[in-house]
This record gives sequence, structure tokens and C-alpha cells, in this order.
Amino acid sequence: MSLETKLELSDFEVIGKLPDNLVQTPTFLEGEFGRAVYERYQELRESVFSNNPNLRLKFENGVIIHSTPFDAILIDQILKEVQGKPRTPLPRHFEDQRILDMVNGEHYSDTRAFVLRNPKDSYNSRNEPLAEFLAEQQGVELSRLEREPVMLYGFTLQPWPEDRKGYGLRTTPNEEFTVHHDDRLLGKWNGYRFTKIDKIGFPIDLDRTKGHRTWYTRQDGLSGLCLGRNLDLNSNRGNLDNSNSDGRVVVVSDAVAPKTSNQ
Repeated sequence: MSLETKLELSDFEVIGKLPDNLVQTPTFLEGEFGRAVYERYQELRESVFSNNPNLRLKFENGVIIHSTPFDAILIDQILKEVQGKPRTPLPRHFEDQRILDMVNGEHYSDTRAFVLRNPKDSYNSRNEPLAEFLAEQQGVELSRLEREPVMLYGFTLQPWPEDRKGYGLRTTPNEEFTVHHDDRLLGKWNGYRFTKIDKIGFPIDLDRTKGHRTWYTRQDGLSGLCLGRNLDLNSNRGNLDNSNSDGRVVVVSDAVAPKTSNQ
């Protein structure tokens, strides 16, 4: 900080607590803010999504728990109703040490992104209706998927009652829709170690043994992308509706990401 901008003692103001309507990020969805968001979520889950069982969030002991990629997308839609541009995270937000400290050793947190490697999913056929839908979207190059799978984000969650083989949920591209092909999503990198991530949120120093964190991938199909309790980055889960009580929804601020080039 330069001398011109140095704060003097008289510039500071100390308060006992933040007003109840102010929320500092990053944060979990908890307290009165968490309750208000959950009530809106419950309203949409019932009225729009007909209590779809693949929307898993619960509000217990003052905090929203359980999480799936679908929940992260729906909560992101709800947060757009709140002042201050709060969002649910993308992988790039996991370079924030505050988020890592919140999650480390206790929780996992889903992003609002999907990873598509192939429209066919050998891990879970329930993923295939949504995988096939996403594979048809503008910017997804099917001919590249085998050598460069794709991360996708920028979705609006909608009910999909015609989908009787999958989750009954469709993630429809919105104005933020972004496509990023990247060979680091290939299954050959599963279990590699890393320490740092780039501006996309992917490891930049993958190594078989060196590094404090683990990068999990798989061979085909569709998966979410989440931050695990050991600070791993995981895109190898086969069940898009999988959740447990360790799951937390992280809220970040000003998280509208600039579109990345389709490298």
C-alpha cells in the first residue's frame, strides 16, 4: 500500500457484528441467509420441479447440507435474486485459500460445472440422456472429446419430465454458457498430484507423485466437478445425484466468469 492510500488510525471503524442482512463471502449457506435461500429452494423444488428426488439439499442445524451439481446450479439461479452478485463457485474459485480452509478435512463442495467426455457413460447409464443433450450444444466438438474432453458451465436448471431414464432434470445453456475443451480431463490423468491451478481452475503441475492435492478424472461419460474434503478436484463421480451430509454449498461474490477461449 502506498503512502498516499495508507489508512490512518482515525479511518477505522469497529462494529460488534455485521447487520443480519449483510453476508460476507466466501461462506457456506448458513444462518438466516441460509434459511432464506433454503425456503426459496424448497418453494422451487415443490412448485417447479415436482419434488424431484434428485434435488437433495436439506437445512439442518442452521446450515444447508448435502449437495449435487444440480443443486449448485439451482442455488446459483436463486442467488441471482440477491443483491451483490453472489454465485455458486466454478473451479477457478478454489484457488481462494479461504474456501480451501472452509472445506479442508470436513466437507465437499460442488461447482456449477459439468465435465463431458462422451455421450455414452459406462459408469452410469442414467447420465446418458443429459450427456447426449449437452453433446448437442453449440461449441461442443464431438470429434475432440476423445482427446480433449470438455468442461461446461452457464446453465439454467429445468424440469425434464420426458426423461424417464435419467434424473428428470435438464441443464439448459443460458447467456453465460461456456465450453472449454482440455486434455487434462482425460482419464489418463486420474490420481495425478498437483499443487497449483490455472485461471480455469485446472492443475498446472500434474505429477504422478509430487503435489499436495489429487486430480480425479475418468474415461467417459458425464460428471460434475467438485472440491473434496482432502482438497482434491474430482470429476470422476458416476452419480450426479450422489450426496451426503458433508456436502456444503459455497457462495462467492462477483463470480461471473469471463468466457474462456475454446482451446
